[in-house]
Amino acid sequence: MAVLIAAESEKNTLLQVNTGEGKTLLIATLAILRAKQNKTVDIITSSPVLAGRDVEKMKPLFNHFRITASHNCEEQLDPRKLAYKSQIVYGDMQHFQRDFLLHNFYKKNILGDRKRECVIVDEVDNMLLDNGNNMLYLSHNVAGMETLVSLFVFLHRTINVPLHGKEQYNQFENATIRKQVLADMFGYIDKQSLEKMHPDTKIGVSRVWQKLIEINTIDRDGLLCIQSEEELPKDFLQTLETVVSEIFAIKVKDYICTILHRERHIQVPRYLHSFVLRHLGVFIEHTKRAMFMRHNDEYVVDVDHKNASSDLSPRITIIDKNTGVDLTTSQWSEGLHQAIQLKHGCRLSPISLKAIFVSNVGFFKGYERINGLSGTLGSVEESKSLVALYEADLVRIPTWKPKNFYEHVPLVAANESLWLQNIYEEVKDQVIARRSVLIICNSISQVDVVQRGLERLHRMEKQALPGKSKFAQLVRKHFMKGVSWKRVFVNKIMSACFDNLIVYRRDHDEFDLSGVKALRNGRIIIATNLAGRGTDIELSEGLQQVGGLHVIVAFLPENCRIEEQAFGRAARCGHPGSGQIIALIENDTYRMD
Repeated sequence: MAVLIAAESEKNTLLQVNTGEGKTLLIATLAILRAKQNKTVDIITSSPVLAGRDVEKMKPLFNHFRITASHNCEEQLDPRKLAYKSQIVYGDMQHFQRDFLLHNFYKKNILGDRKRECVIVDEVDNMLLDNGNNMLYLSHNVAGMETLVSLFVFLHRTINVPLHGKEQYNQFENATIRKQVLADMFGYIDKQSLEKMHPDTKIGVSRVWQKLIEINTIDRDGLLCIQSEEELPKDFLQTLETVVSEIFAIKVKDYICTILHRERHIQVPRYLHSFVLRHLGVFIEHTKRAMFMRHNDEYVVDVDHKNASSDLSPRITIIDKNTGVDLTTSQWSEGLHQAIQLKHGCRLSPISLKAIFVSNVGFFKGYERINGLSGTLGSVEESKSLVALYEADLVRIPTWKPKNFYEHVPLVAANESLWLQNIYEEVKDQVIARRSVLIICNSISQVDVVQRGLERLHRMEKQALPGKSKFAQLVRKHFMKGVSWKRVFVNKIMSACFDNLIVYRRDHDEFDLSGVKALRNGRIIIATNLAGRGTDIELSEGLQQVGGLHVIVAFLPENCRIEEQAFGRAARCGHPGSGQIIALIENDTYRMD
């Protein structure tokens, strides 16, 4: 039904097909129909991991119909050029937009003569709702930008210095930091300093100030317009003596010369001074922001695992919060990336300037025909906005089998200890029943917290079982409620479970639970959103018979679609499954470390 609706409709179509209903096969079937009509087809997935997986999974079907298919997720240029010669190309949004801009504006000839005829969007809610306002910018390096390194080092040192006393908040204000930067770059004088030289002549100070502005020695803010003593006018003293005494004029000249011979930490060429002045406020804000951004949350510090660069030194890699994938070729702009590099002692990359860009909306509207599929198209209001924006028909396809899913009552903990204890008890209950558990976290750091916490609680039980110490007795009393043969049996099951623990942090980690590697009974998977959207976890026959997969969402989802996508990893294709939210709320924020 979904394929017929999309193929026969004269308008763009957005289809809601429940998770686990064979959406990957539906997309491939629709792509084959379009390709047989001599149309080029681009299939956009939510991550490059899914793009590579789907094209390999569907290749036998494409080969049967003698249709060529590939993906554009390689970082090298030549493989991508070859991929676009195929009738069907898989990829994520970022790779399609990047190649579109490189082809049309940088004349790289990546796309060849390929036309933008049909696009099929997998997980369309992620593309058009969660990331609907996103833009992809392509930047280019500008000669001389590497000389701004000294500026970023100065900002990092100034903002990260320990603050003490009553003036600590003033020292952290943007205006104070800006003044320190400008004083180091240009040199700075103020009227108060001039008044101290000659406290009895405030009128004379004002006259000197105005005269220095007239002869272009300072600007109206007190910044020096000259960089060396040789640039002072030859008649400098005579000019000042027309408004003040000779002694005061000499003091002013000596004061300016002292500033000109100051120790300078920021070395920026003069032709970049105006650029620094325009962007300095943003540089300061981003250096502050970098202080509060957390490793293994918004970014990771690691070597390149995708061969995008030959440099083997640690680098800052941005993590997509929605999908959990590495954005290897992306950088934050306006000095934010450089601030984080300094924070972790990484090699500084030169700042680049935004040259060209394309929005998600603008990119999609460049296609002749748009078809989108997702298991979650959101609320009525969200669906209406998509229909209006893309002039599309929205169709909700009924399930072919009743959903055999049970949602447990959510649990919310006020502290980390209780939160981990709740997760551990739920995991133990499910594993004892010979089921497997998928725990989905919202960041890599939360994955690490959950892994360490569960392993620690398991060790406590394991060590307390035969122990005679007061600590062991306390653990048995509060956590194990006595010791019996049943507890010994449970401990053996849990030990086997933790011995085979599966952790999925990054998209280069091995995570294949299909075919002969299908998920078995009594397994625990701890993962980021990499496993929460679009991932198909095949279950062994034994696991299906005892109730299937149990999903624990270890955070409060931002919207119902994130929750539904996570729970959609269970109860697929008519199999049984269940899910539960076990969240931590601490001081109204999520704790990430």
